[in-house]
Amino acid sequence: MKSGFLDLLLATAGWVVGKTCLFALAALTGIAIGAVALWAGTMAGGGGFGFPTGESPIFGQLSTVIALLAQGVILFWAAMFYVRSEKAGGREWLMIAAGEALLLTGCFSLALPGGLGASIVSWCVCLGLLAGLKKIASRFGHRQIQRGIDHLEKLKEDNARRRVEMTAKYGTVSTGAEELGIL
Repeated sequence: MKSGFLDLLLATAGWVVGKTCLFALAALTGIAIGAVALWAGTMAGGGGFGFPTGESPIFGQLSTVIALLAQGVILFWAAMFYVRSEKAGGREWLMIAAGEALLLTGCFSLALPGGLGASIVSWCVCLGLLAGLKKIASRFGHRQIQRGIDHLEKLKEDNARRRVEMTAKYGTVSTGAEELGIL
């Protein structure tokens, strides 16, 4: 049965929307990790979060805008790469989440109160959460691979059973991929 234009359009739109949602999830995960790291640094510093204003109060606001602008530019570039790429998968998703968390922590680490100690706490929390995220993604990837292997084993068993049935019913001998040396 041939797919019509509408089926093709819906499949393509679904693919783009799905990739966009996966990208948004990666960005939000990175933002959450960075925010938790900055919160931990602020609590360790024991003061108020914010850029030092210096002589002019506009300096702190300008620093915030520059930090957020860097976030926006990097996220836009990553979104274009991730959504348009056909090869983007779990590894790239993890890179986007890690990049966003590291960029958020890096851009706002100067706004932490308490100096170097708060920054160290913030970076340690960020790197620890990213290590946990990598472990979760790795386990999920291994689970997907194992599920595929189990499915292939079931298909092999079903095909072997079907070959035996075909031999008994029709008297023909069919050969599987293993007998032909393909697998």
